[in-house]
Amino acid sequence: MQAAIDVRRCGIHRPLGEDELYRLWCARGSHEDSRLLFERALDWAGAVPDGASTGLLSRAAGGASPDWRVLAYAAGADEGNHGHKPRPLGAREWNEVSQQLPEPGDQFNLGIAAHLHGRSDTATTVLAQAARAAGSGHPAADAAATALHHLRAGTE
Repeated sequence: MQAAIDVRRCGIHRPLGEDELYRLWCARGSHEDSRLLFERALDWAGAVPDGASTGLLSRAAGGASPDWRVLAYAAGADEGNHGHKPRPLGAREWNEVSQQLPEPGDQFNLGIAAHLHGRSDTATTVLAQAARAAGSGHPAADAAATALHHLRAGTE
């Protein structure tokens, strides 16, 4: 669950597939890579408590999608919203998200969020990764190249 929240806090707001969540969960390394434990954790995070309208994770598209969406309140609480104490994201969390979600669009979003969080090295690295996909015609690649150019211009 924490890995999914960290993905959202790192700027990736799209729904996540179960395989992506599993890779992120395994990257935390605080367990044996057990699919059964992961499925139990996913069931717990997706359970709707009494009196609530959603769990910490919910199926996207109003429940019609196989992908999962992180409850915005949970991510906001870790950011320090709603009277909660903020939980900083360290280099480990940024690196995990970058390694586990290498698609150019995700890397672009990660780079922008890293920049906004004052993590210039991370922003430069992931924007450069996304920009390298320019030959593939991915729309985020050109945007990443432009953002990287401006980021570098601002540090010279």
